[in-house]
Amino acid sequence: MTSPRLIGLAYSPWTEKARFALDHHRILYRYHEHLPMLGEPLLRFASGKLVGPVSVPLLLHDGRAIGDSFEIARYAERIGEGSPLLPSARLGELRAWDDESQGAMAAGRACVIERTLASPEALAEGLPPFVPPALRSASRGVAALGARYLGHKYGGVGGEAARARLTESLEKLERAIRKGRYLLGHPSFADVSMAAVLQFVSPLEDRWIPLGPATRAAWTEPALAERFANLVAWRDAFYEAHRPASTRLPGR
Repeated sequence: MTSPRLIGLAYSPWTEKARFALDHHRILYRYHEHLPMLGEPLLRFASGKLVGPVSVPLLLHDGRAIGDSFEIARYAERIGEGSPLLPSARLGELRAWDDESQGAMAAGRACVIERTLASPEALAEGLPPFVPPALRSASRGVAALGARYLGHKYGGVGGEAARARLTESLEKLERAIRKGRYLLGHPSFADVSMAAVLQFVSPLEDRWIPLGPATRAAWTEPALAERFANLVAWRDAFYEAHRPASTRLPGR
């Protein structure tokens, strides 16, 4: 049986949720970096979806194409080893927390796109690695086109409504962790999902998700980072205690 192949975006919290599950269950996998807009035809071919929305992360394995980080985590649970992140007895609660995460991250993404479009430096950093350094400044218009494409694809670019939605989820998380260190009383994918929301407030250190300085600034909400410093500390402590070592195989 061949190793699974994960198609994703290195900076994406959605991809990080999938990687967390694969690493936790000690599944050896190969990784392929997706190129937004340019890579859409290849992604559509890989997923087997000629029409309709396609997105990453996408896990390809044994003839299956599994989209959505929650479903990838469920699949990893079935074929991997180690303690469960998605115990079947708590699946309803896990889905509810993941749905909360999805909504909050969609709002956070809209805010990031807004700030990225306003930052020439972040646009330059967001260009693919194959663009030579001498051409990166001149190619910022291409990066802006890609950012607007993502905004159109996923429905929105910033605004107060997006920040209010993100804040609402952070308040819900804050109330929940007052009752205990883990959302379900033990480490689970609920914690992974809600930890990912904090990436849109105060990004993880580069050892977890590397970001250029301008990109890091575009992903930061200073006011929310200050207001919810306790949640950032909760996320960081969870990662220190539970983020497993990568099981990604070298090469593509």
